[in-house]
Amino acid sequence: MRYALLYFSHYFAYGVYGPYLTLYLGRDLGFSQMEIGWIQAAVGLTALAGPFLWGPLAERTGRRRAMLATAFVVSAALYPMYVWTGSLATAMIPTVLMGALFMPIIPLFDDVTMRHVRETNADYGHIRLWGSLAFIVGSLSVGWMMDRVPFIQFPAFVVAEVIAVLIILRFPSRDLDYRAEKVRDLHFWRALSGAFILFLVAAFVGRVSTVGHYAFYSLFLEEVGASDSMKGIAWSLGVVAEIAMMLVAGRIVKKTGAYQLFLWGLLGSGVRFALYAAWPTISGALLGQLFHSLSFGAMH
Repeated sequence: MRYALLYFSHYFAYGVYGPYLTLYLGRDLGFSQMEIGWIQAAVGLTALAGPFLWGPLAERTGRRRAMLATAFVVSAALYPMYVWTGSLATAMIPTVLMGALFMPIIPLFDDVTMRHVRETNADYGHIRLWGSLAFIVGSLSVGWMMDRVPFIQFPAFVVAEVIAVLIILRFPSRDLDYRAEKVRDLHFWRALSGAFILFLVAAFVGRVSTVGHYAFYSLFLEEVGASDSMKGIAWSLGVVAEIAMMLVAGRIVKKTGAYQLFLWGLLGSGVRFALYAAWPTISGALLGQLFHSLSFGAMH
């Protein structure tokens, strides 16, 4: 149950961070879309580099509990700093640090959870489902409160990450603090083949197509006249569609193969973003979120 609770608390914070940071930057601070793009790019770059630091450090020291607790605490301290940023330069400070500390939390805890799954035969899907439910609760509840309490997203994020710290400290040391087993063959490049390279290229392009959605969807909803409560509903609708796909993805793969499911994901992404462009209304924005089942659920 501790694993599920930790997923819930952290993904609640993620349900606040993802939908409402760019909205705050664009609507409340007046950042241009280009400036928001630079901020999102900085998050991506630091998040890409972070695991290369965190992964080896976790493997060599084995102190995952201390690392996760530190990341939760520092993230809780960093996120409210956006309130005091008035320019792109000052906003880059919490952005880079959040990318390096907040974003690697999920892969690090996923690694811990997968070890728990292997040792106890637990169901990873059932544990991870708590994260998706938390994202729904976070985006819905905070969106509703933002219509009534200005800037409530910042204390909500802090409370969720503090709760995550309290949960992680309840974990027995043996569950988190372990050294990784040595891997004999680290030559990743030997595994690359023509077909696998094409798959990586397709996955990269598919991921690029969704980056703009995560960065600007809340601002798109703002432009079509959605309230903050409706923004929370829209984001949550996408996660509900994602969960529905995950529940049936295994059966689809057995019947048609992973290739077909991945292809449907790419096609679904194209239909989704074309729909946003062709029907820029609240109804179109909500309908497009149903395709999250393909552009995220199927592809992942």
